[in-house]
Amino acid sequence: MGDPGWSVEPLGGDSYEFVWPTGYYRTVFSVSDEGVIALDPISRDAAAAYRDAIASVTDQPVTYIVYSHEHLDHIVGAEVLAPDAQIVGHKDLGANLTSRGITGVPLPTVLVEGHRRLRLGEVTWELYDLGPNHSRTNLAVVNRADRWAALIDVIAGGLVPYRNLPVTDFVGTMRSLETLDAFDDVDVTLDGHCPPAPREWIDNYRRYYRDLLDAAAAARAEVNEVSILNDGDYRPEELADGVAMTDRMFDETAALAVERLRPAYGAWGGFERWAPMNVDRALIYLITGE
Repeated sequence: MGDPGWSVEPLGGDSYEFVWPTGYYRTVFSVSDEGVIALDPISRDAAAAYRDAIASVTDQPVTYIVYSHEHLDHIVGAEVLAPDAQIVGHKDLGANLTSRGITGVPLPTVLVEGHRRLRLGEVTWELYDLGPNHSRTNLAVVNRADRWAALIDVIAGGLVPYRNLPVTDFVGTMRSLETLDAFDDVDVTLDGHCPPAPREWIDNYRRYYRDLLDAAAAARAEVNEVSILNDGDYRPEELADGVAMTDRMFDETAALAVERLRPAYGAWGGFERWAPMNVDRALIYLITGE
């Protein structure tokens, strides 16, 4: 149901996905006889459509808006979606926005530290801080009755991770996925951009991150500035240009690592374009530790 600018897709039980095609965004809400719990307003334009989308399902008011994490492409527009709703978020989210000089985003007043159970009528959302992953304020949202979990911007079913994995904590992400995988009452994962994916994608992503780091480390051991110099396979101008040499090392290392990843992951969407970027980010992690 919906109009050309948006749609609502049932998730089963009391839950629905709001689909905002502009920028490929999705978010989730659950309806109870006492009100609505809604995740991420996305943007002010999206929030206006989100409000209409919820009204197409129920006349209950939005009582809670949950911020998944601090990134502005997900949490702008709460005042448009439901100006009287209580806003829920990670305990550090408001301070992180304020420290960066970000204003105009209503801050959470209900703060989550570790775990919080959010109940509204017959609907319960479990909110978990799984530690740093895509951000340091990301909350996993679990609706056990409807058997879904949302970990926004972390699991994009069918795709390799996005571009150069901006601000991703590698070890933290793998730990978060391991914790999420232990929830045996979850059948579907929600990402915030991609359609719902079966829970097997939790483990798929765990394997991918492990193999990505292994492939990058193995390639880094074989291709580096020293190996290029020892091979004598370089242009004289590269020897005097550290930027050129470093770029060449990264490019050749990424190409080697991508070929090692291809047999297992080459059929995933975005592999040809984004896997080299994933490897580039993995190399930065291996070199710097963050």
